[in-house]
Amino acid sequence: MKLTIYLFVLTLLLSACQNTKEPEWTYEAFFEQAFEIIKQESIKKNDINWAALKQDVKDSITRFASNQDAYDAIKYTVELIDDGHSVFVDATTPNRLSTDTISIPQIKTDIVGDSIGYLKLPGLVANDSITHQYSSVIRKALLDLDKSAALSGWIIDLRENSGGKLGSECLGLAPLFSDTLVGLSRNNQNELRTIVCKNDRFYFGDVLIDTLICERSLSNHDKKVAVLTSNNTVSAGEFLALAFMFQDSTRVFGTRTRGKTSHLQLMTFKSNALLLLAVEEYCDINKNSVPDGVYPEVECLSEDCITEAIDWIESAT
Repeated sequence: MKLTIYLFVLTLLLSACQNTKEPEWTYEAFFEQAFEIIKQESIKKNDINWAALKQDVKDSITRFASNQDAYDAIKYTVELIDDGHSVFVDATTPNRLSTDTISIPQIKTDIVGDSIGYLKLPGLVANDSITHQYSSVIRKALLDLDKSAALSGWIIDLRENSGGKLGSECLGLAPLFSDTLVGLSRNNQNELRTIVCKNDRFYFGDVLIDTLICERSLSNHDKKVAVLTSNNTVSAGEFLALAFMFQDSTRVFGTRTRGKTSHLQLMTFKSNALLLLAVEEYCDINKNSVPDGVYPEVECLSEDCITEAIDWIESAT
């Protein structure tokens, strides 16, 4: 999930309508406007009969008499699109993007094998303020481990990574990247966009998404990096695995990731309802989209991943 996300605030006035006597067609017009945005931006734009889909949605709504009717229509639209990633969150449903009480998870670190630095990243879905702190926590964990020993390589464990904001984990681990190009994405007009991560900045195309002011030098740089994945590696976790595939001296071990490999755009309604819409597909270094997930370069059972990674890092090749 997010999440990188461009903030797109829909300036529709419907949230104020519940206590006013607006004509009933206003709610339908609200849905129509949202539907057109979804149609134009969705990664499935060129794969769907949109007229038929809209009719199916309208047939499911007895009458557009309230905000909830419009929201039900939007939610059903997303279900029918069925891109495997988009989601509509009603204003009454608690969500992790609208709270400041989420705890930042602990980053597990260790020295494995003879002298290999190990970091396990769980992912974090939260608002921008908290994910920014998460980036700093990751960077500190990386630097502390780097200073603790002369390391022969690194293992980044993403096997239980549930995703989050696109740039947060990349920024935290940026000193490990040999190249600032960490990804590519393609929209529904077949336009390719570069994704760049520097030590202190993360760009999606030309847009600066996030920054991090933190120490950036590693003593143990230019070492092999092994990345561990599983079917529980999701969304931004999948992107991070892909990002390492753009780097030198890196290899991915494990099993195929979940397949939520699209970029989500966040649309925020005045009522605090949210629409996370898949608008671009992530691509590999050969510019091919990866809708089924990221396939590891070395396929192995989850319980064998660390052993396989250690053997590769400690080998001469």
